[in-house]
Amino acid sequence: MDYLSISIVTPTGLKFSGQGKELYFPSINGERGILPNHTPLITTSKQGIVKIIDTNNKISYFVVKNGFVQVDSNKIEIFVESTKNETEIKQMELDEKIKELKKVISKNLSFDDYLPFAAELEYYEYLSSVKNMK
Repeated sequence: MDYLSISIVTPTGLKFSGQGKELYFPSINGERGILPNHTPLITTSKQGIVKIIDTNNKISYFVVKNGFVQVDSNKIEIFVESTKNETEIKQMELDEKIKELKKVISKNLSFDDYLPFAAELEYYEYLSSVKNMK
């Protein structure tokens, strides 16, 4: 059986490298799934959750910020602004950050001031959901 060679890269370097049977990532058109022998592809990815099913059926989750994905002959490279996996997430810190962001968003902000806080809140909520998946 063919497997995917998957890497997740941020500006600070390689964050994940491994083999998988399936990969799911958030794209601007919704969730995309990649299986072995997928046609070549370059597409943008958006903030959300990457799911990797490895060769032993173990599932790993990564929360990623915006970037792009390149698929070429079972080699998948995910280039993103940042990423965290479930082992790097501390629930208590997340809860505090989410509470703080919700408080800021509840104020009467202009749309332009609201957007960055809303995007950050969404990111922390993704982190929280990944932490609770295990």
